Amino acid sequence: MEPFTQVRFMTPPDPLASAGASAPPRPGQLSRTLFKPARTINEHGLTAVASGLIVVTLIILFLYVGRDILQPLAIAALLGFILAPL
Repeated sequence: MEPFTQVRFMTPPDPLASAGASAPPRPGQLSRTLFKPARTINEHGLTAVASGLIVVTLIILFLYVGRDILQPLAIAALLGFILAPL
């Protein structure tokens, strides 16, 4: 049994009812409710999620290990941009 998500669509304005006036549709007016299967993670999606987590972990590890070098470089770059017009 697959889980389902519920999708609602707004009703477009009726051209016959509002031939003379251009009244917008009322908020919350529904024409139909469509049920479609919810997306689940398959083998390829799980591989993509795992590789994304590995990349994020490596970036955080690089920033953590290199913070003693990267912080002075970032401060120097910011000061360079701030003091350049002088």
